Amino acid sequence: MIKSYVIASPYRDLNLIVNAFADAGLDLEIFPAVWGDSLDPEDITSRIELDGTRALIGWESATNRQLACALSHQLVYENAFHSQCDWALVLEDDVEVSKEFLETIFSFNLEFASPTVISFFSRGKRFVRRNHVKELNDSDLYECLIPPGQAAAYIINRKALETIMSFPKISGLADWPRWSRFCDFYLAYPWMVKEDANGSLIPIPPLNKGRYWAWRLGTISGIGFFMDRRFFQSFSEYFFWHIKPWILRVKFKLGFIGPINSSDPLAVWVSKIPFLH
Repeated sequence: MIKSYVIASPYRDLNLIVNAFADAGLDLEIFPAVWGDSLDPEDITSRIELDGTRALIGWESATNRQLACALSHQLVYENAFHSQCDWALVLEDDVEVSKEFLETIFSFNLEFASPTVISFFSRGKRFVRRNHVKELNDSDLYECLIPPGQAAAYIINRKALETIMSFPKISGLADWPRWSRFCDFYLAYPWMVKEDANGSLIPIPPLNKGRYWAWRLGTISGIGFFMDRRFFQSFSEYFFWHIKPWILRVKFKLGFIGPINSSDPLAVWVSKIPFLH
């Protein structure tokens, strides 16, 4: 059984999403988003590990809007877990979906043995293995090397929900917190949904380059691990969050990794030299 959710802010028109589900004859639960500008401080302290979140982000603290985004998704996970569903389809309110997309998802053979998340759109990190895993209508599923950027539209299985429930507090990036390290991620490319013209309501904070590079030098030297040692179970976890993404980014900058489709600026990123992955 698949249960479907859209995380809705009070500023979005949901007609396109609601109509697509109605046309496909499917149920949709509208889940009010937690709004960062009025986030209850008690919710922050009781549900979010702030120091751990800062350690996983690295060079800055999360904004209230980012924390609210993480809380919104967490509340959906809790609802889906208690509903006993096999999969939860989660949509943010800034995406456009079609009847054809929904028919494909609800008819696809979703058999994955491990905790699994399949994402249908990303503008962020898109590092994947070159060989696709499964065909999904006109798209292919590619296995991610690290959790991708953005959580606009994805489907998550029960084993992943059980993994999430084992973490008492949210810690880490807004889209994919600490629990994501224990899940398999896939990207469906070509993308099966698209963002609407309005974009995200969560602005990206301006980058303090001095603070960023001071932190980056700390990660390379290993000083950062020892400074934040209490927030990581092992060096391998620290490596997963802070060093592996940087190595992949350097390979991308050097041209060893690039888009699988050079004509699409939003294509997934694959190794140009297969053995590098």
